[in-house]
Amino acid sequence: TRDSSIALTPRWSPDRKLITFVSYRDGAPSLHSFVLASGRRWPMVVLPGTTMSPAWSPSGSQLAFSSSQTGGPALYLSDADGKHQRRLTFAIGADLSPSWSPNGGQMVFNSDRGGSPQVYLMNADGSDQRRLTFEGTYNTTPAFSPKGGWIAYTCLIETQYQICLISPDGGRRVQLT
Repeated sequence: TRDSSIALTPRWSPDRKLITFVSYRDGAPSLHSFVLASGRRWPMVVLPGTTMSPAWSPSGSQLAFSSSQTGGPALYLSDADGKHQRRLTFAIGADLSPSWSPNGGQMVFNSDRGGSPQVYLMNADGSDQRRLTFEGTYNTTPAFSPKGGWIAYTCLIETQYQICLISPDGGRRVQLT
């Protein structure tokens, strides 16, 4: 980016034409986008507080992200241009790392609303939020499998970080590493 600042968590748009990422270029973390073909770059979502964890919807029409603009980090949804933002989560605690299901109907995320970071699932409109993981004291960075049958996440087992899988209904859990 040649910003001489921190740049984190790049995410490709579904059409692979741009990358959205977190930049500290202007001080507080905000979302910026970069068009690969032209090199054009712009601040996409700039809000008070910390804005992070961009996640494109499979259709490319929406962007989910986490923002602390009103206190603890909550999940938000915007149009593809970063406008028309609306809050999806209202729990006490930090809601982070949204990841879309392949069909765009649901999002998985992590939250410490229950006391420790755990994996949660909700509909893409923010409704029907429910906890999926109950084993382990630290479960983060969830991501749907390409066909949607599994959710991979980082799990702390004893003193080692591992990769685990859980089914979207929470019924099956597998430790991979």
